[in-house]
Amino acid sequence: MQLNKLAGLMIAASICLPTFAMAETVATVNGVAIDKTEVDQQVLNIISSTNGQAQDTPALREQVKNHLIDQQVIIQEAKHRNLDKTPDFARRLNDATNDLLQSALFNDIVTQKPITEVDIQQRYKEIAEQFAKADDVHAVQIVVDTQEEANKVIGYMKRGLTIDKLEKALQADSTIKAQMTNMGWVNLNFTNTQLADILKPMKAGQFTQSAYASNNRWFMFKVLERRPGQAPAYDQIKQQIFHELQEKEITQTVSDLRAKAQISN
Repeated sequence: MQLNKLAGLMIAASICLPTFAMAETVATVNGVAIDKTEVDQQVLNIISSTNGQAQDTPALREQVKNHLIDQQVIIQEAKHRNLDKTPDFARRLNDATNDLLQSALFNDIVTQKPITEVDIQQRYKEIAEQFAKADDVHAVQIVVDTQEEANKVIGYMKRGLTIDKLEKALQADSTIKAQMTNMGWVNLNFTNTQLADILKPMKAGQFTQSAYASNNRWFMFKVLERRPGQAPAYDQIKQQIFHELQEKEITQTVSDLRAKAQISN
């Protein structure tokens, strides 16, 4: 395991484990002791963060010890140069502290009011109902840089070519630089309003009769299939719903705190 990779694992693993063993120094750096419990904790963190792929071996412990020595050397030199007293360091330390406090609050909010299986199932029911109120549309999107190219693409689509033949025709035409994307199934209630408005009146096999301009590009669509809306399977979006409900709880709490706060311009 390379030292920089080891460092990354040690930073990523942030579990703090209480220790009660007698202090045992494994190294001393300019009078500053590195305790064996520090090595023990970092080894446990690495094993946990790699799902057991890393093993507690003498070689790993030696790497961890050397990393902690390097870390202490770096910290001491930075302090010797008074880098911890610079305005930039103070600002970055304050930013890091604020980020940690924000994360701690968010974690406390979701801990105080955990999301239950019932909550997830209820939200899934609402989502499924929304899917059922609109069709799913399987469409292809074609994007070009100019209106002239868009007009040529529409000309090809008017020939009634299959998607495969249309794609080959566009690739063969050196005057057109088109990007064709299979959008898969899109539910008209769960896509942006502009796209939903474009696709809603189109039946299977139909295509847009004119291109839609956005951000200096031109967009065209062809509908391959339509069907009544079908929600994804519960297990497929369960975790997504869980995070959505957590974010909703955090947002509501922050909104409540803002409403109570005394804010002035």
